Amino acid sequence: MFVFQLNGATYKSQTKFSAGGVGRNIAEGLHKLSNSVSLISAFGRDQNGHFLKMTLPEEATKMSKISDTSPTANCAIILDKHG
Repeated sequence: MFVFQLNGATYKSQTKFSAGGVGRNIAEGLHKLSNSVSLISAFGRDQNGHFLKMTLPEEATKMSKISDTSPTANCAIILDKHG
């Protein structure tokens, strides 16, 4: 078992981005089924917010707001070679 140590070392890794969040995922699924959905949410005016908005059609995010004061939430998961 690999023990992740916060010792200042640099570890080889890969970074992958994917759009998620329960509400966004449901909106995407409904859009694929009916092509008519509105996601009521907030995105930060940042790179993550732009990325999330781009994963849904423009008409699906018309009811969503852009926040100038709060960043878009994100989650980082660190997996070892065994997943």
